Amino acid sequence: MTEFANKNPKDIIKLLKAKYEYSEKDFGDDNWIFEKKTVKEVIQGLIENLDQKINAALVELENSKKSLNHSLNKGLNKQEKIIAIYKNEKTLWEETLQKYLNEIPKENHLLNFILKKEAELQITGSDVYKPVLMSRKTYSLVRCDNSYNPSFETCVQFIFSLKLNIVESTEFLRLAGRAFSNSNYHQIIKFYIENSNYDFFSLNETLVAEEIKPIGCI
Repeated sequence: MTEFANKNPKDIIKLLKAKYEYSEKDFGDDNWIFEKKTVKEVIQGLIENLDQKINAALVELENSKKSLNHSLNKGLNKQEKIIAIYKNEKTLWEETLQKYLNEIPKENHLLNFILKKEAELQITGSDVYKPVLMSRKTYSLVRCDNSYNPSFETCVQFIFSLKLNIVESTEFLRLAGRAFSNSNYHQIIKFYIENSNYDFFSLNETLVAEEIKPIGCI
């Protein structure tokens, strides 16, 4: 792939996007790589191809070491240089792949879930966060910051506000990297959800009665 020689990952990505993202190109022996349509798959194909070349070259080098005497080290050095070139190429493509993946906006599945339910219920903003004692700041973070990981308590607030059933609630928690446990605290919350009781103040009263800290800005 000589056209990528002496290019940095950023430039390589531009070339790949421009030439291979949506069309097949003829690149001789490496044509099989470019039958795939996405930049990610193209780069992964190149890395896999280099892995195969490195492994084959290492086997050949090992066999040569067994069969050659010490006076024929020049051939061994040439093989080692070829392996080093392959490894350098692989490192470049791995860096390129990582850079490309970092540039792709990460889809926020949790936010998509929230937006869909808000649309179904025809509510948004204060209609969502006020009834469950959620701060506006927390609501905004969930809505606007892809890197923000809501706490279990914040998830419960959304669950009650959006009136999610137990299946939807479990999925919501999964998307947030959370899950129900067998603790008394979690079982109380599950009981309310399973019985479609979304009275948030009643939930907090029950938690307090069980000597558990209530949820929200109280």
